[in-house]
Amino acid sequence: MSTPATVPISFSNPFPSPQPSPSGFAHSSRPKNGFKGTNSTFIRSSDGLPVQHATIKGWQGEGGDGREVLFGFYTKERTVIWVELGGKSKDQLAKFQFSTYPTALSINAHTSSSERIDLLIGFQTGDILWMDPMISKYTRLNKGGMITSSPITSLHWLPGTDNHFLSTHMDGTLLIWDKDRDDTTTFSPSSTSPTAISLSPKPTAIHSAVQVGGTSDEEGVREPIVTRMGAQAADKKQILLAMKCNPLSHWKISKKPILNAAFAPDRHRLATVGEDGCLRIFDIATEKLLDSYASYFGGLTTVCWSPSGRFLVTGGQDDLLTIYAPSEQRLVARCPGHSSFVSAIAFDPYRCDEDERTLRFASVSEDCKVIFWDLNNAALQRPKLQHHAVSRRYSGHSTLSLTLTRRRTTESTTHLPLHHHHEAKEPTYHPSLRRDTTNTLLPTLVKQISNDLLVSLFFHQNFLLTLSRAGQIKLWSRPSTSSADVERPLPPQAKPAVMEAPMLQRRNTERGRDAGHSLGLMQRTSVVDSVA
Repeated sequence: MSTPATVPISFSNPFPSPQPSPSGFAHSSRPKNGFKGTNSTFIRSSDGLPVQHATIKGWQGEGGDGREVLFGFYTKERTVIWVELGGKSKDQLAKFQFSTYPTALSINAHTSSSERIDLLIGFQTGDILWMDPMISKYTRLNKGGMITSSPITSLHWLPGTDNHFLSTHMDGTLLIWDKDRDDTTTFSPSSTSPTAISLSPKPTAIHSAVQVGGTSDEEGVREPIVTRMGAQAADKKQILLAMKCNPLSHWKISKKPILNAAFAPDRHRLATVGEDGCLRIFDIATEKLLDSYASYFGGLTTVCWSPSGRFLVTGGQDDLLTIYAPSEQRLVARCPGHSSFVSAIAFDPYRCDEDERTLRFASVSEDCKVIFWDLNNAALQRPKLQHHAVSRRYSGHSTLSLTLTRRRTTESTTHLPLHHHHEAKEPTYHPSLRRDTTNTLLPTLVKQISNDLLVSLFFHQNFLLTLSRAGQIKLWSRPSTSSADVERPLPPQAKPAVMEAPMLQRRNTERGRDAGHSLGLMQRTSVVDSVA
């Protein structure tokens, strides 16, 4: 398998010193095996551990300056690197080297504090390492691919829990784990054929006229094949034994790799994207498929929910961002601007209205660009073929519902959804529509900020962070509210509708091994250029 040099960065929850462990998680289990003195051939080295006691005390506020602490973990080849972001020092806190390639990272934001960091690392071999660098200990799950040997593509803690998480894999599966359970050699996923939702009657002529995505409707509406641990147990003894072993459940979702997943803020819905070009939305509690949407072209690589869960944005190999309103089962707009595969998307929670009538988000791509987008009614451009026969029949929205016939032709798609709490009753497959029948959202700002491929971004109150595939982290300051502080304002490529467009500023910096420039984005701080 070809492994990228860097996977998207993961962050510990920012916390002001001091702050104890969150209520309910203070007595949660911790990893058992120490890095120091380990004889594991899987772990080659753990430079920087254990962390100096004086350093930890400073983070916890004992003699510290009370500043906010933000940690970052990212991979570079076979190494996971731990850094403090925005701090005074630009040195690495620790570096972990393994015998195989790490491919995914995830930090439990609900348990992160000045006392603990629950970090998951997924590997090319299917292994999962749960570690806490604050106490220099780890536990290894799925050792040697005992349960599944398929490479891990992403890891995600289940929201609000301290012990459950899920992994997505190259073989199109999703597994749910308990970090406190043991591995088992007796688990065997079900081979039962997946249940397909009825698609008849099928409007063949219209379907062929508007579908351009690569996912077939039959694949897009298949329920996942779910195998639960203990379901095949023959007696009570086997059931009790199964209750102590991983995985909690095994989902077969697609024949092609599942590349990423994201939980909605309501904690109930899970969105997955993959190489089959299909966005699927599941109810994690009932393990049922709610909806699926086909990409315009090729696979989907990233997915992100808006802060309240009203909107969902995907990006992929079609160089487009696509905005959906899942509660209304429709596509809101497509966003052209990138010239290569989209790597990551993030909403700026500090620039989104409470009712989400105006939202700001950003994306990075393999074209080395960061693009800012402002989503509101005024910014949406109407489709060119709004009065075409096809778009009249489907009202310009991208939901070609083959089971929900209650939608009327008078429904408009040139506005943002108003019915936030409306939920669909039945799952529906949504083939892709032609681009001239859907709304378009143009960029607010396009800026090339690197000569290396960009793989991740993260919004902080004081800065935007970007990560390149070579492992270079850059913190871009938000511009000052004073126009005198902005040295070189650049006009946005598209006129912003409501929000002030972000402006760019360059400032020389002497900090760090690689002195460079900073990119101002919206507000105040000076910059730390890079941690390479």
